[in-house]
Amino acid sequence: MDKHAKVYVVVDAAYFNKEFIDNCRSKRYHVCGRIKNNAVVLQDDGSEINIIQYFEKIISEKERKITITVRGKEKTYYAVEDILNLKSIGKCKVVASRTEEYLFAWEDIPGKDSKCFREHLEEC
Repeated sequence: MDKHAKVYVVVDAAYFNKEFIDNCRSKRYHVCGRIKNNAVVLQDDGSEINIIQYFEKIISEKERKITITVRGKEKTYYAVEDILNLKSIGKCKVVASRTEEYLFAWEDIPGKDSKCFREHLEEC
C-alpha cells in the first residue's frame, strides 16, 4: 500500500468504543461507522444530552434534503451534521440521516476541520 494512502476503517455500532477508535487513530486511520441512539453528547456548558434530543434541538436550522437514485428508484433523505464531543469517544463529526427515523453515523476528526469533512462527504 502507498505510504501516503488514507486508510478508512468502516465499522458497525458493535465496534463503537474508545479503545478500538483510539487504536485506529494512533495509526492515523480514519474511522467511519454507526453509533447507537443512546449515545451521550457532552455540551459546551458541561451538561449531558442524549444524541437524539440534541439533534431534535438543531434539526430545523441545519437539516438538508438529499435525493439519490438507487437501482432506478429515487430515495429522499434528510440529513444534519455537527461536530460533537461524545462521552464515549471524544470529539467527532456526527451525521444523522432519516427517511422516517434517524440513523446515526460518525467519523473521527483528528487534525481536520469541518470544511474538509463536508468536502469529503460530498465526494462519497
